Amino acid sequence: MEEIAQVLDLYYSRLYWKAFLYGILIPSLMFSVYCYFTMKAIRRQFEEWATRFDKAYDDMIIRKYEDEIKFLNEMLSRAKSDDS
Repeated sequence: MEEIAQVLDLYYSRLYWKAFLYGILIPSLMFSVYCYFTMKAIRRQFEEWATRFDKAYDDMIIRKYEDEIKFLNEMLSRAKSDDS
């Protein structure tokens, strides 16, 4: 009878660890790997968007200053032509 108890204890102990391994540990590891790659992809996408926004903002500022320079040059040429 004692041998049966030992066998059952060993069986259920192995069963418990198999259930833990296949039911909790492996899915947790898979989810962790999935989250890692997902966050890596999201971070890369946000960095790409940030560089696009920075470039677009820089281009917008450059255009604004070019228009301002053109306007000031026109006003300067008008002022010179009025003085003449």
